[in-house]
Amino acid sequence: MELQLKQGEVHVYLAHENQLECPCAECGARCALYDHQAERQWRHLDTCQYRTILHAAPPRSQCCQSRSGAQPIYLSAYRMLWRRRFNSGGLAAVLEDRPRSGRPKQISAEQEAAIVKATMKTIPKDATHWSVRALAASQNSTIQGCG
Repeated sequence: MELQLKQGEVHVYLAHENQLECPCAECGARCALYDHQAERQWRHLDTCQYRTILHAAPPRSQCCQSRSGAQPIYLSAYRMLWRRRFNSGGLAAVLEDRPRSGRPKQISAEQEAAIVKATMKTIPKDATHWSVRALAASQNSTIQGCG
């Protein structure tokens, strides 16, 4: 860490152990460190009113199961999800609407389309925009179906 009072900055230098094993960016298999990318800098949250700058040379791994060469590691969980989804089924797998957690929808696709159309194309009487209750009443739906 380096404190630069005149510039109002705190510089934090990130490193890791040399014998690091990390997940492959494509398949998730554990593999050895290959090399590092050029050092990068990121702006982080302020520390006691000082700008915080992170410095790191992101590591790359080369997986024996993947044929795409050395890949940067430490991808976010969402990026890993989308990459695996694309690799397993191509663009169609990325674009398909998969089941989500939580309660299933209580309205049909036709009802949903009618609610969206009413919201976008019509104006309620005596108001400038739709409230959830007014929209539900006009569409013979529930508040949960319109919310």
